Amino acid sequence: MKKIYLFVLLACYSVFCFGQKDSAGNNYKPHAVINYQSSISKGDLAFSGKDYLTAKRFYKEAASVKPSESYPKEQIEKCDNKMSSDSWMSSELDCPCLYAHSPVISSATKSEYTEMVTKDTLVYSVFPGKVSSVVFDSIKHTYTVSVKHGKYIAKYSNLSGTHFKQGDEVKEGDKIGFFKGKYAEYMLRFSIWNGKENEDIKKYVRCKYL
Repeated sequence: MKKIYLFVLLACYSVFCFGQKDSAGNNYKPHAVINYQSSISKGDLAFSGKDYLTAKRFYKEAASVKPSESYPKEQIEKCDNKMSSDSWMSSELDCPCLYAHSPVISSATKSEYTEMVTKDTLVYSVFPGKVSSVVFDSIKHTYTVSVKHGKYIAKYSNLSGTHFKQGDEVKEGDKIGFFKGKYAEYMLRFSIWNGKENEDIKKYVRCKYL
């Protein structure tokens, strides 16, 4: 009886101290296993509720905990495919730039875009779609990249450059453009259009200052 008890105790100790192995044979600590399972459960719940953006975020969390697991990667791809459909739109889109300050809205151009001041040199696509145009301003030497998603078009202006061209497919979170030069701050001019109507980006974009 003592031997059986000792065997069970050692088995429990092994699981607690060394965790579990994934499908690739990697060892994970118990807290990592719990975090992974929690993220997967939350992702699956959001996915079943058709909140693909939230689901993708949880699957990405799970993938960061267990990089070798295939399930979260497969689900991320499914989320991207769902979000690429014309019928999908969210009120929880990520901000197109990080480390941003409060926006400055120019009175002369208030009907055209919102200006966002950022310390980051990168600009990210807020939703998936296809690049409908890349326009270079030869006077200001800046680019405007337009991404079409169903009936919506997101415009990213005042960029120093982009790695995309017209017709390219873009995923949510892709680096749509960048700023050059060693400056403390950069200015992104951003807008979302529904046909000829300029949408209030506060309806869709999740920026803390909006």
